[in-house]
Amino acid sequence: MRKRRLHGTAGVRVLQAIRVVRSTKIWISTIVLLVAVFGRTSTVVAQTQIPAPCRVQMDLRLRKWSSSPPPSDLAAFASERKIETNVTRGDFDDDGVRDVAVLVVAAEGAGRKPSIAVCLNPGGRTTLFVIADPYCSDGISTTPKGTTAHNYDTDRPVTYARDGISAYCFEKAGGTYVFRNGRFDLVVDSD
Repeated sequence: MRKRRLHGTAGVRVLQAIRVVRSTKIWISTIVLLVAVFGRTSTVVAQTQIPAPCRVQMDLRLRKWSSSPPPSDLAAFASERKIETNVTRGDFDDDGVRDVAVLVVAAEGAGRKPSIAVCLNPGGRTTLFVIADPYCSDGISTTPKGTTAHNYDTDRPVTYARDGISAYCFEKAGGTYVFRNGRFDLVVDSD
């Protein structure tokens, strides 16, 4: 078979495309190799949305964690609306820096029960908090600071002084975790 020489800008674009494909194959091969060697099962898609210092903390504390898959009805709804159900961002400790929360399952230690891993960034350092056995675990989202809701435990209205992490059972119930005094407290605000 005879090799053809590619000329002009079209030829350069083809060569660039070939390089991208080759580098993508290498990148994917590297990820597959790392998963095989280190036994990491955390999903690549979720990891791209999670800052590296947070991933490190999660890998150390939640062995073989993965993003918690949503139930099929929520997955269809989320796909249609292009929303993420297991990663959310907000200023959960009200320090002016965005934090991240991830709905996860850990293969070791927690017995595959869902948890919410929350990485706060006080003073530029990442601190991991784990909300074990959340009130609901179909998905998570951010309840913005200033939102008013009904607290079903106290039967009174509540206005959130900072962003909260809403853990919901799709189309059923939910609660918001608010960071106060060094821990996340639950407010049941959806019935």
